[in-house]
Amino acid sequence: MNEQLKALAKRVPPDWVKYKGKFKYVEHAIITQSILATLGPTSQKVDQIIYNGDTVTGVLLTMTFNIDGVTVEVTEAGDCEHPKEGKNGLNLQMAISSAYKRCCMRVGKGLQCWTDSDDFYILDKVLEDKEKGKDLRNDP
Repeated sequence: MNEQLKALAKRVPPDWVKYKGKFKYVEHAIITQSILATLGPTSQKVDQIIYNGDTVTGVLLTMTFNIDGVTVEVTEAGDCEHPKEGKNGLNLQMAISSAYKRCCMRVGKGLQCWTDSDDFYILDKVLEDKEKGKDLRNDP
């Protein structure tokens, strides 16, 4: 029951987590490998490309996941952190990568990177305890 969801919620090993200033992230290739290993191929569709003048600065991306037999569709925004004028292909690639990781976060993969501290990441424990019949929301 919920085996794929539990696998997605599993903490990313600390040596996979990188830092950009105070922000944590996991590289696109690692997230992609993990998604493929857990769920197999997923579909994605760029819904909108966002421009500032003639320069691509972001996208809206929709991904469709099949998690434990349930189809889940997630739309997220991704930005190009440092858009370069005249390099829209690269800007688009960076924005899609950002949106891809955000979509994956919405289904649990790498979600711990969005918490201030690993102590505040509880999804993996909640799912394990739920399977055992314990509800952490009521039993601190």
